[in-house]
Amino acid sequence: YEPDTYCMSWLPDGKSFLVRDPVACTQTIIPLFFKQAKFTSITRKLYRWGFHQVERHDSEGPPLPPDAMIFANENFQRDARHKIANMKSMTTPNQRRKSESTLKSEGGEVERTSSP
Repeated sequence: YEPDTYCMSWLPDGKSFLVRDPVACTQTIIPLFFKQAKFTSITRKLYRWGFHQVERHDSEGPPLPPDAMIFANENFQRDARHKIANMKSMTTPNQRRKSESTLKSEGGEVERTSSP
């Protein structure tokens, strides 16, 4: 197992993951899980689910390709699957209102659980 040969892998700390090659990831990994095949769309989904981009300095390990990206989320960690249940999609109030009005116009009921 050579993590530096994969387009996506966990970093040694298990608290973040590296997308070494976004183009290869978009062509091989993303289509297995998502209909949307644009990497920018996937990064938007990551941000919506609370991931943030982590800066890595070359002194912290081997140099990375210039387009490599590191993402982290406190509830998405290797060997801590139980934390995934704490993840929540973060949508803006405007997006919630829009989806509620669409649901109402289709005759559905809107149930509000909590507001941020």
